[in-house]
Amino acid sequence: MLPDDVQIVPGHGSVLRKQELVEYCTALKESVQLMQAAIAGGKTLDQVREEKLLSRFKKYSAPYMPLEKFASILFRELSESEHP
Repeated sequence: MLPDDVQIVPGHGSVLRKQELVEYCTALKESVQLMQAAIAGGKTLDQVREEKLLSRFKKYSAPYMPLEKFASILFRELSESEHP
């Protein structure tokens, strides 16, 4: 395991501390769970966008990956895995 005071240098974005990386990973997992539930409930990408399903994760978006783009990619990838 990494020490608590480690600094992580990602390929994009700023340097992170361990706790920030843990929070980011948790946000990714929660994003996937929310999107899976929406897809299982029969929601379309347009409905997910209108509802701003992932809006609470906006702080993790970046210029190269805005939240709308992330939501679209996640929806498409999870939809394809549900119906290959």
